[in-house]
Amino acid sequence: MRMKKILSALLLTALPVSVHAQTTGWKEGRIVKLWADPSDFVVELESNGPCGSAFFHIQRSATNFEEMSALMMTAAASGRTVNLHVTSCAGDRNIASHGAAYF
Repeated sequence: MRMKKILSALLLTALPVSVHAQTTGWKEGRIVKLWADPSDFVVELESNGPCGSAFFHIQRSATNFEEMSALMMTAAASGRTVNLHVTSCAGDRNIASHGAAYF
C-alpha cells in the first residue's frame, strides 16, 4: 500500500502544471491587436483559443496568407467579429488556417 502512494505521488509530480488540449476548431471573437513578425501575422482576440492563448498565428507559408491578413486587417479596422479555424497548436499558440469576418 505504501508503494502505491509513493508511485502515485511520483506520477503526479511528473505531470505538467498546465496542460492544454491540443484540439482544433473554430474560435469566434473580436480583434484586440494585430501583430506582424518575421514568420507570422498574429491576430490577438479577446479570449483564449483551444491551445491556451489569445494569439492566433497566420503563417506566412500558408497559401492564403495575403487574403487572411487582408481580411483580418479589414475586420479590425471596422470593429467586426471574426471566426478563425485553428488547425494545430505550437505550444500555446493557435495556428489558424482559415477565417471569416461578419460584415
